[in-house]
Amino acid sequence: MSIFHSNRQHGFKRLQFLRHYASLSNEKVVSKAIYPPILELSDKAKKDREVLAMHAKIQALNTVEEKLLALNVPRYYGWESLVLKEGQVPYNFLPFINSITKTKVHQVDKECVEITLSQEKVSELLNNIKSQLEKVLVYHFQSQRHNNELESENQPITDAEADKIKADNLVDQINRVLVSNLSKEYSHLLNTQVDYRPRIEAFWNVGGLGLTEAEREKRKKKNVPEELVDEPSNKWIQYFGSPLIQLRSNLPLSPLADITPTQTLDCENFPYDPVLTFALETKRYHGATLPGFWPDDEHKYGLLSFHSIPVSYNSDDFEDSLHSTGVLSSWAWLLGQAAYHGFTTFNDITYPLVTQTVVSNGKLFSLYSYQMNTCVTFTESGKRNDCYTSGPMELYSSMEGNQIKGWNDAALRQLLSMYTNKPQKREGVNMTPYLNLEESLVQKIENEKKRIWLHKTYRYFTSHRNRYLEAPEIFDWEYIYKVAFDTRPVDARKRFFERGEDPLEERPLYDTYRYIPKPVRPETEPKRRQEDQFYPEVLEGQKNFKVSTKNKKY
Repeated sequence: MSIFHSNRQHGFKRLQFLRHYASLSNEKVVSKAIYPPILELSDKAKKDREVLAMHAKIQALNTVEEKLLALNVPRYYGWESLVLKEGQVPYNFLPFINSITKTKVHQVDKECVEITLSQEKVSELLNNIKSQLEKVLVYHFQSQRHNNELESENQPITDAEADKIKADNLVDQINRVLVSNLSKEYSHLLNTQVDYRPRIEAFWNVGGLGLTEAEREKRKKKNVPEELVDEPSNKWIQYFGSPLIQLRSNLPLSPLADITPTQTLDCENFPYDPVLTFALETKRYHGATLPGFWPDDEHKYGLLSFHSIPVSYNSDDFEDSLHSTGVLSSWAWLLGQAAYHGFTTFNDITYPLVTQTVVSNGKLFSLYSYQMNTCVTFTESGKRNDCYTSGPMELYSSMEGNQIKGWNDAALRQLLSMYTNKPQKREGVNMTPYLNLEESLVQKIENEKKRIWLHKTYRYFTSHRNRYLEAPEIFDWEYIYKVAFDTRPVDARKRFFERGEDPLEERPLYDTYRYIPKPVRPETEPKRRQEDQFYPEVLEGQKNFKVSTKNKKY
């Protein structure tokens, strides 16, 4: 047999083999054609898909600490944030606060929650409370210490600061009187956790703010597409607060109103630059959200909090400054509670959260009932938050000798309604829909190495300590001779600004390593030079990212 004839036979068999499988594939009949989705290829659409993918990854994380840590993963040196502090209220601050918290303030004439006791019982409680409050107020004003007794040797205080210290002490005594009298009738007050001067922090992203010329020029230098250059600015906000007293419960308060997702949003955006408008401080922070306790605490729901009246305020803007303090402190406290239930500024809450806030100096009271319906403020969610208040009210008119004249029963009844507002269990509501029931907290992670690493890392970032490597900067001589005037063209281009890099905005949090000395390396891996890291994987390419052991000269 010739070679040509042999190849013909092999070719014929191969053709039969292919024909057999071709006939099998033709026998499969598809009833309906399935095509991949058609995606918009514009730069804005690509950016939106990347952002939504990161939000979905954050939502899929198991634990509370990982979700909060994931917000800081894109920035090694932290986010450039607006700093808001309790007690610092500039003039005409309320429109800005309403915009960044998506809050609508409602004026009411009576208490938001009705008292369940009979009229006779309420009158009896009011009489007992008045008699005890009268003793407290009289003793407070008759035994006031002088300013020189309040100040330390090296830190003198002003009259306003001395009055604030005295007022804060008076608020503590008023709370003690109310709790001691009402706890006999309302058992939920006996189970509440009381915190004095707790640490409250909140970190969230806000959109729709005014764009400055500096931000526009920065976008042009980064070659941002023209369609995105004039978009409104998104900013991060870091809030620091310290209420006088806060009461926490293991059950949530009942909603004030049923809010549907289709409710219209009537809160206007703030179209100005808040830094120039209110002279706010900006600083790089690794975002921290703390409602005054750690995530493993059982009392995770706020019942009531007391706050001081701002020290510096304008007489014609006094009521708005009180509203600003009440709205901002309520929002920050509820945002921390929502974070401990698995929600973030990118993953909206699925049910409303309620808290009650009192801004007072011992005589003047401004009471607020706040309901959070959404914690997403970087985009239009179609929902708003509601705050109900009756405005500032005086507890009494005057003091004559050892007697209080002109008690304000309306203010006392509203205080009673807040203390008697009983928390209740939400039937049929999953309070932690985005958390893993088996690993909702870091302390429940079985992997010991990962558990210890995440515990230390989370505590480190909530302490606001600086990174090991200081943030890079352009020195004055470099700006003069290399940036403003190109007078050193022969020098090697080793600095970040000479290579077109921006480590403040481009370097991620996981771009770091900890060296393992040879004597302490594990015997099974003697060539291993880096310790394991367990940063949440929320960015593209993070899983396959390899840290360079060479020192980066930023």
